[in-house]
Amino acid sequence: MSYVLSLYVGDTYLDVHGSIDKDEPSVGHIGGVDIEDVFIADTDTSVLEMIYSLGWDKFNDSVQAAYQQKDHA
Repeated sequence: MSYVLSLYVGDTYLDVHGSIDKDEPSVGHIGGVDIEDVFIADTDTSVLEMIYSLGWDKFNDSVQAAYQQKDHA
């Protein structure tokens, strides 16, 4: 597990850790982030369980969008 990116969710800046699923253009696959843990930025405070309970799908979509902007900018 390694640092992937940081993003704001509301007023909270979060560090996302996990692994990268690389693009495979030959089969039309666009890579993304396999999230393994989420911390309040610059701390060891994991908020992964809280995110799961409050809306994992929306958070995951935000992470994937942020990764695509970062990766293809």
